[in-house]
Amino acid sequence: MVPNDIWLRTEWLSCRRTSVLRCVERYCAAAAREYRRALRRVQEVEEMMAQVEPETGRRLPSQPAQAELLNRRLAAANAEIRRYQTRLYACEREMVALRQENAELEALCEQARANSLLPPVPPQPKVLEQPGLPVIVFHPAADAPKAEQPQPDAVPEQSAPEQESAPQAAPPEPEEERCPFAQPDWKPTTALDHQAVDLVHQLESLMTV
Repeated sequence: MVPNDIWLRTEWLSCRRTSVLRCVERYCAAAAREYRRALRRVQEVEEMMAQVEPETGRRLPSQPAQAELLNRRLAAANAEIRRYQTRLYACEREMVALRQENAELEALCEQARANSLLPPVPPQPKVLEQPGLPVIVFHPAADAPKAEQPQPDAVPEQSAPEQESAPQAAPPEPEEERCPFAQPDWKPTTALDHQAVDLVHQLESLMTV
């Protein structure tokens, strides 16, 4: 309420004093209502805060436990990453060692070839890429010394019963049956075939020595 001793200059407002006082009273009443509404709102908020504080206090201990669980998971993931990094470094070191060993072996092979200790590496012929290569049959060398066979005159004569009782030796199998994969008409045509034939002759000469 506006006190009665307040003097208002109604001539400035071009209205009566009673109208202005009523307007001011209405504004004051509205302000009082807003103030009381604000007080009630503050009280409601305080009551809500009073109810939330105990629940927050009960929930707070679970937050550190969850944070600790996340920290443990992070530590386990970091440990797994370190293990994989260790394995990767070990594999890289092994690869470097194998490359170095391979380079050393290649250098030793080149040195041995330079010293004529190893035969030169022949170029890879295209015939190896073709299927159905001919089968090489190992025949005895023509100039190989044959085993001495006893002369028929030197064999002592046996009696008739002994000859009858002696089992007859089975006839030797023909060469074609023993070597079903033999190709008598085959002839070397490529450089690889000639090298194979030379190798076979060398092996035959070594076997007959």
